[in-house]
Amino acid sequence: MSATKPTHRQKKLVGEIIKNKGSLKKSMLNAGYSSTTARVPQIIMEGEGFKMLCRQRGLTEEFLVQALVQDIEEKPRNRKPEIELGAKMLGLLTDKREVKEDTTVEVKWGE
Repeated sequence: MSATKPTHRQKKLVGEIIKNKGSLKKSMLNAGYSSTTARVPQIIMEGEGFKMLCRQRGLTEEFLVQALVQDIEEKPRNRKPEIELGAKMLGLLTDKREVKEDTTVEVKWGE
């Protein structure tokens, strides 16, 4: 089975994230995603195509862990945000989101 190839919109999203210095919602809107999708970026960011693009740009789990450890070591007294980020990256901490049963999700197919 072959890996899922990144879509044109995912490629544009990675460029927008870099350009916008990590602002996900703004980057997703600029890349052409709907405001509904931009509110739940995990839908896109957990996809194999997006993950492939991140790896190609050097954004790997190993890189993130090394950068996080370095940042924690440089700020021994103020490291709560970094610890929380690391825990989220490892799936040990998640953001709680309430989803109502009558929520509508917009799905667009094609480019």
